[in-house]
Amino acid sequence: MKAARRFDIGKSPLSGTVLIEASAGTGKTYAISGLYLRLIIEKRLEVENILVVTFTVAATGELREQLRGRLRATLSLMDNPSGDGCSRELLGLRSKYAEDPLQIALGEKFSKDPDARERLSRAIRNFDEASIFTIHSFCQRALLENAFESGALFEAEFIAGDERLLAEISEDYYRKNFYEAPLPFVRYSLDEKLSPESLASLVKKRPLDPGYILKGGEGGADDKEVLEAADRLYEKYREINEAWMEAKAEAEDFLCHCRNEGVLNGVSYSSKIITRLLENMDAYAGQGEPLPVFKDIKKLKASSISNKFNRGKSADIPEIFTKIGEFLECHERAIGVFAGCLLRLQREFFAYASEEMRRRKERLAVRSFNDLLVDTHRALAAGSDSALARSVRRRYAAALIDEFQDTDPIQYSIFTTIFGGGESLLYLIGDPKQAIYGFRGADIFAYMKAAASAGTKSTMDVNYRSEPELVEAVNTIFSNVDRPFVFPQIGFTRVSAAADKKNRGDSESARGESGPSPKMKLWFVPQLPDSAGNKPMSKAEAGRIVMNAVSAEIVRLISEEKCEPGDIAVLVRTGLQAREMQAALRILGVPSVLYGSESVFASNEAVELLRLLRAVDNPADGRLLRAALATDIMGKSGDDIARLISGGDEWEALVGRFFDYRETWARSGFIRMYSGLLRAEGVRGRLLRRPDGERMMTNLQHLAELVHRAEREEGLGMEGLVKWLNRAIAEPKETIGNEEHELRLETDEKAVTLITIHKSKGLQFEIVFCPYPWDTREVDEPFIYHDPSCENRPVFRLGGGEEDTDEAFDAASRERLAEDLRLFYVALTRAKRRCYLAWGRINKSFSSAPAYLFHNPGDLGDAGVAAKLEAYVKNLEEESMLKQLESLAQKSGGAIELSKIPVEAPGNYKTPGKKPASLSYRSFTGSIAPGRRVTSFSALSEGSPLERDYDFEYAPAAGQPETATRNIFTFPRGAAAGSCIHAIFEEIDFSMSGDVEGLIKEKLRLYGFESDWAGALLEMVSSVLGTGLSDNTERQPRPLAGLSPEERLHELEFTLPIALVTPEGLSAAFAGAGRGGPVSDFADSIAHLGFQPVGGFLRGFIDMVFVGDGRYYLLDWKSNHLGDSPSDYSADRIAEEMLRHRYTLQYHLYSVALHRHLKLRIRDYEYGKHFGGVYYLFVRGMDPKDESCPGVFFDLPEERLIESLGRYFDTGDAGP
Repeated sequence: MKAARRFDIGKSPLSGTVLIEASAGTGKTYAISGLYLRLIIEKRLEVENILVVTFTVAATGELREQLRGRLRATLSLMDNPSGDGCSRELLGLRSKYAEDPLQIALGEKFSKDPDARERLSRAIRNFDEASIFTIHSFCQRALLENAFESGALFEAEFIAGDERLLAEISEDYYRKNFYEAPLPFVRYSLDEKLSPESLASLVKKRPLDPGYILKGGEGGADDKEVLEAADRLYEKYREINEAWMEAKAEAEDFLCHCRNEGVLNGVSYSSKIITRLLENMDAYAGQGEPLPVFKDIKKLKASSISNKFNRGKSADIPEIFTKIGEFLECHERAIGVFAGCLLRLQREFFAYASEEMRRRKERLAVRSFNDLLVDTHRALAAGSDSALARSVRRRYAAALIDEFQDTDPIQYSIFTTIFGGGESLLYLIGDPKQAIYGFRGADIFAYMKAAASAGTKSTMDVNYRSEPELVEAVNTIFSNVDRPFVFPQIGFTRVSAAADKKNRGDSESARGESGPSPKMKLWFVPQLPDSAGNKPMSKAEAGRIVMNAVSAEIVRLISEEKCEPGDIAVLVRTGLQAREMQAALRILGVPSVLYGSESVFASNEAVELLRLLRAVDNPADGRLLRAALATDIMGKSGDDIARLISGGDEWEALVGRFFDYRETWARSGFIRMYSGLLRAEGVRGRLLRRPDGERMMTNLQHLAELVHRAEREEGLGMEGLVKWLNRAIAEPKETIGNEEHELRLETDEKAVTLITIHKSKGLQFEIVFCPYPWDTREVDEPFIYHDPSCENRPVFRLGGGEEDTDEAFDAASRERLAEDLRLFYVALTRAKRRCYLAWGRINKSFSSAPAYLFHNPGDLGDAGVAAKLEAYVKNLEEESMLKQLESLAQKSGGAIELSKIPVEAPGNYKTPGKKPASLSYRSFTGSIAPGRRVTSFSALSEGSPLERDYDFEYAPAAGQPETATRNIFTFPRGAAAGSCIHAIFEEIDFSMSGDVEGLIKEKLRLYGFESDWAGALLEMVSSVLGTGLSDNTERQPRPLAGLSPEERLHELEFTLPIALVTPEGLSAAFAGAGRGGPVSDFADSIAHLGFQPVGGFLRGFIDMVFVGDGRYYLLDWKSNHLGDSPSDYSADRIAEEMLRHRYTLQYHLYSVALHRHLKLRIRDYEYGKHFGGVYYLFVRGMDPKDESCPGVFFDLPEERLIESLGRYFDTGDAGP
């Protein structure tokens, strides 16, 4: 590989594989947009032929806007140099690039080239088709567009993650291997925190990826050895119990005598300790099981007792203590067997989970995001000449991969296999110094491999973000050691500040209107005055001192240096540190916002919302209701609740309100119930009066949106939603990485930002505090490291006693230190103007990033880096540390200012009084075409000008008489009855297995009907499902009871765009199809509908779609009451009902929707082959024994009529 050279955007090659290392603040996005522009102008590529990949959905959106803006600015500058007539937005884009050297060079070369301007214009017009994706969406598109080449499933459903499947698999594995295991082994496993959840967690730490090597658990004890060890342990336990019962008095006399006579050490065997040992031994003998043993049982071993005899003293130790020692030896051997078996089972779980995950996904036809990568990688196994690689290269002539430092071996292999050779252009753009997402699977070793094989390597070394003093401070810190990032493959190139920052002049560098003086402030935390010797400060004490100093300095900056709170950020390692800092700032009156990757399900508000929903789901349970009232949401104290209960009427009124909330939830869904509860109980006003009220309301609103989405997307009822929320709260870590679940900012006002370093990447702030750079984690099993003897493949080490234990820990510790250094680099490079950094002689921080950079002895070598560093820094005196820091500050030329951390108590920040806002509004000068709205069948058929949320086909019958007869004909009519029947058919098992009557009773209760109607509805359901449905062909009539859940879909929602629709036009579309009979007669009646002309969208819900013999049928349940016997539901009566309620219009509209849905889902779809027809089932009149099939309406709309209606909706033209 050629040596790295400075990146020149105008001269960088547009062929081969090019690696660009872009240091922090050097304009990576600018480089991407410039390369994109050159590919369009110079290489004559279309936007759909340039692949741009980044790693988050948010980043794709931002990159898309940046690229679009660059294209628009370039075309505008070429076409209109003066800028006359340009919009304010376009003028802003032009000013951004007008002085850009690349822009000037392209303008000089291509401004008079009409073909170049046309290419730019076409790129802007077609930019919505630009190929800008996340890695997962790119793989998904590649697989689906090349399904035959890749072997992808056509009908696979994509799911966000594998968590639910993995939970099922781990529970199955746990059940198979632990439910019938010997009890001592199960007890040991529980003590080791083994559970289905911990098994699943193991897999999440090490993906089910064949690229990983698994170590640990090899040769662990098998089931037979475990059983034998457990039997021996039981035998010894019984022996020791019997012996103890006989000898405990002797044991007590012996211990007390030796203690009193000065034979035994009085500290180790004090009177209290002897009493506790004897009591614990009594309890242990009586517990009936050998595990667990109590903590100090080893003190009752004969050898332990003799070791604590005072000098010159001795005594004959009773045999019972020897037997206890023998028992403990047996116990240790058993624990060794159990530990080996547990490791073996954990190891075997990976193979089991991998195979089960594959099998279950195939059965369910689902794929997750990770599967997209694995499937793409597998499809490329044949190399760059594979069918998939060739197909993708034909589609994309160039690829720009952003944030490449966050890649992993699979992603790297995908890109290099497709684009790594031949005439393809592959740009890999990133910064290895900012590779901090190892916990998400990013692999710095994959980047180092790419860097070694790249054809061309360039570096970007001009910082456009930070002031020159801060740039120099970072240069000094990371140039202070030979290997600033541990690995020699990741070097540090000094960067320079942008010219416009260097040439500002001294007046702008001074503190004043331009803000605080630019500088890196290094605070040293000295030892406490009363600390003994060279003892380091504890992390907890250091954290307290640093937090107080940061809080005080923030108050000073705002009050004295007139900084805005919104210009300040505090970067932390954990969410706990952020919350503690927010609490400290809140006490001082400083506004702040949390900006982290923590899940909202880990918040206290999630737990409180769960308590509230449990109470609404079951308001009759006083315990649940009291728990809900005690939440901050409801705001009741213990005294308040006691007063309510004793008040009688007030308590009854509150219980009544909760029953009302429950009814609203059952009838109208969660969000309507929740909104009503917040209003009725005054929740918003009460919470916003609290200091943390905005945070609480933000979390509650966020949670409500997620619960509402789960209700809609997963079809969950009340009990299902409560279980869903409980599961999300129980495992909040499963949602980390899901941006939809991350905590949102609670305010848009100017406030101090509290943010994790991981979340801060890509952001910048005027002033940054890094209070905890010394906080590091210890390596503990299980862990991941890279084995140099296996080409640096990742190794997941479970544990165990292999010979390479020390080497594995050493490698993992080295990688941990390297990642800490990269995190440190990211933190220090977020600041534009000033950065604060805290460091000191703090316990358990001697192998941290600051220790490595500030106090590196220089001879650490490759092996044992972290351990050598820790040993060296731990032995440094505070004075020596300060001298090394002073030397570093001198090297920086004043860019680093070293001082002891301020310890004065902070003063409160007084929020400046706000001037009354001057309110104004903008006038709307555009126009909206009349009739643009969302409509529905109900609105069209009834002439309503508004959209209807639902469309019941009948009105409640007035004055329905009470009757003692309970059958489907006497079942009440109206909207509630119809909803109840619909709900039953949506949830019932069509095979009538399970507790069908119980489900019907539950629905009756939810919709306000007496449970004694259950028999009538059960008979009706049986009749409906047992009636054979004919489609007027030679096919055998098929009852719905034969449909499996996979063959039917309930409540298919659709939204169709429609041009301007009028009654006359709709009538003409029907008449124009030329179909005779009832449809032609019906066309005349449509012309007399009373709805106003409407355009926009047509929305509706199809009750059920089912498939049979490869044909798809539309079905609607009708509970209309036509009479009290099946003969009242004859074909003629139903035809009249269909016309009277305009159901003919409804099913034709729904047929258009289903027709379009099937065209999108079925390859080679044909209406005549795949569209089976329409069933309207009038459920009250169906009788499977009646050959005339009462209650059943069927029609197969003509294809040309469906096409005619579709054209009319698209164009507004009803002509043939």
